[in-house]
Amino acid sequence: MLAHAGLATTDMALTAFLGAAFVSALAWLEQPSPLGGALFGASTALAVLSKFSVVAFLPASLAVALIWFLSTERPTLAWLAAAVKRRLPSFALAVLVGLVVIWAGYRFSFGAPDFTSLRLPAPEVFSGIAR
Repeated sequence: MLAHAGLATTDMALTAFLGAAFVSALAWLEQPSPLGGALFGASTALAVLSKFSVVAFLPASLAVALIWFLSTERPTLAWLAAAVKRRLPSFALAVLVGLVVIWAGYRFSFGAPDFTSLRLPAPEVFSGIAR
């Protein structure tokens, strides 16, 4: 990793921010709070800004963590419903913070992506992911 970090690529930024997003997601899942949600959203947004391949890597790693949790803890359906309900407000905050950080990363641009005429914030994100 140290040898590769000396190269001028975006892989090390992806490595750092993907790890930060994963750890902040786990911390937020264990203790849902507005601050934890904001940190989860910001670190995920920074990971997306570093490289678009995080759109595949982060959900896959979180899915594996969820499968592990469900297979080891075997929670009841009522417990899962209560857990989702308790985490929903801070997750909405995480999404909002993430969207604002991504939009700020693209200097609050507004326009139409390559594939549609609909004007959206940060159209470069949609064009970059579509490629």
